[in-house]
Amino acid sequence: MPSAQEPAPAHANQQPGAGKIEKLSNCVIGKFKQEHETAHRLFEFPITKLLNCQITQLHSAMIRLAHPKMSVSAKWLRRWSLRFSVFVAVLALPQALRSQPAKSTWTDAAADLAAKSLARAGQPSAVSMDLSNASSLSSDDAGTVRRLLEAQLAARGARIVKPEQAVADLRFTLSENAAGLLWIAEISSGSKRDIVMTEVARSEAQSAVELAPAITLHKELIWSQYEPILDFATWENRSRLLVLDPWTVSLYRLSNSRWSLEQSLPIPHSRPSPMDTRGRLLMLRDHKFEAFVPGQHCTGTAESGLRLECRQADDPWPLAGENSPRAFFSATRNFFTGVLTGAPSVAPFYSAAFVQTGNRDIWTFAGTDGRVRQLANGENELRVPWGSTLAGVKSGCGSGWQVLAAGTGDFAQRDLVQAFELSPGVAAVTSAVEVPGPVTAIWPTPEANAAAVVARNLTNGKYEGYGVSINCR
Repeated sequence: MPSAQEPAPAHANQQPGAGKIEKLSNCVIGKFKQEHETAHRLFEFPITKLLNCQITQLHSAMIRLAHPKMSVSAKWLRRWSLRFSVFVAVLALPQALRSQPAKSTWTDAAADLAAKSLARAGQPSAVSMDLSNASSLSSDDAGTVRRLLEAQLAARGARIVKPEQAVADLRFTLSENAAGLLWIAEISSGSKRDIVMTEVARSEAQSAVELAPAITLHKELIWSQYEPILDFATWENRSRLLVLDPWTVSLYRLSNSRWSLEQSLPIPHSRPSPMDTRGRLLMLRDHKFEAFVPGQHCTGTAESGLRLECRQADDPWPLAGENSPRAFFSATRNFFTGVLTGAPSVAPFYSAAFVQTGNRDIWTFAGTDGRVRQLANGENELRVPWGSTLAGVKSGCGSGWQVLAAGTGDFAQRDLVQAFELSPGVAAVTSAVEVPGPVTAIWPTPEANAAAVVARNLTNGKYEGYGVSINCR
């Protein structure tokens, strides 16, 4: 027992919990200093007296929080740590880093930050993405920025995957300074760490409502089966369904939210089907249709029951609607030969998209050589992150027409579908939607704003047919 003359232990007058708070605050302050040392190496600026003063004030404030009726969670301190770290980094930015003019729109800023981030990461094909909002933007606005960044990353060929599947990790922070908004990206790739940023001009008129993408994609699962789906079509508000697979044409009716088979008819084959068989289903007026598989051309009707007549033929397949140019399909392979009816011949291709821009008709072809070519007053190559499946959609949104294209992943990866406009240049106009496996086909449909998308589900092995529509906000 200490005597009256002995000094009391140093902790005797502290409030309960002060020791824990002090330890936690010391940990946070240590993290601040570590971050600033990293910033010094990256940006070559010193930690100023102002920053040291701010750190000291934060430390004192944390100690004062040690009150018996107060509690400070580690989660709160971590969140405050992020905001403070970004704040002091912004204050200390050297003028050289602010020499670039601020982007006037969020779309431009997202494109700039996505391009910088992928360039620093070495143009990875798969990235993980995380976004933190340390600014005054609302959660709705932050969600809009996230969607813009996702769209710009996908447009540059980067698939967004789980961290354990990623080649690089991208951590975006939305911050701000006196001049405007500041978006920061921290890039981690292996042992390499880098930081890039983009300034965004502040506008009080900007809001999530005004800046949300004016065009959106909607995905609806229509049908799934274990046999490959080559193409499908719906009508009567998607209550009737016609499915084409390599061996049959099947008619279904929707009743009580379940599809029931009405009739299925076989497609005769006089020779073996090629590997990776493809097919096309063209709906005509009065529920008539044409069906194409390699070496067979069928006509039929689905008005009252299913009727089908097939003949052995290598007739050209329609690339878009009934009156569009048609292309000859190789009976022994899985691609178009490049010979067209009513249009100049092109290099062999897997799929094609037709769009109209102004007074121009534009055809775009996904070639068998991995190149995407555009045919409009001559042929030119497009450098875009598209795979081998695409189609044109007349949505009435934006310029009126969009190209719906799948990503560049392989057959062991989940795929992305996204809408693009072609004038001027090529621009992603929607966020990408994910399907649970590689896309095997995209075909135009009688619905003006939609396309039929087929993907093979990597989890259950089924082929799934989706109606993907382009909608205006």
